Amino acid sequence: TSVNIVGANEDIVGIGIFFEPYALQDDIHAYAYYVDKTAAANNKVVPYGDYNSYKNEVFYQEPITAGTTVITSPYEFRGEMVVSYAMPIIYNGVTKGVVEVDVLTSIFEKLNIANKNFPSLYTVICDENLNIVHKTGDATASGKQLSQFFGTKEMEKVHAKL
Repeated sequence: TSVNIVGANEDIVGIGIFFEPYALQDDIHAYAYYVDKTAAANNKVVPYGDYNSYKNEVFYQEPITAGTTVITSPYEFRGEMVVSYAMPIIYNGVTKGVVEVDVLTSIFEKLNIANKNFPSLYTVICDENLNIVHKTGDATASGKQLSQFFGTKEMEKVHAKL
């Protein structure tokens, strides 16, 4: 369950489920909940709020509109940098809502590469828009454009490989 997943995984900030109006049940206009660390510690599922409180959020709107899974650019959430992994709920060909997981960008520290022969080697993970999700040793880089760290020639090489 969401409570167990959030409670057991230090890298997951929270999990939510958000439905379109009347999509869960004919007599319920909006149904949404979010489980964060506090809720998980208390074995609770917390109502998220009215449909209007989430309908325009990137984690909701993009999967609803595109009908595909979306990974957001990094953003600050409650003082920590996170990315949201959001997947539409599709039933009988109709998009009913979204399930989303907020993950700390620090999880990517586990992917860092170190080699004593190449002491300046570092890891950079970007989204499809070349926004930095993670850069080894630089938590402030999350959410910035890759071009802020590289010159024109390096960026031309990057674009040529995409």
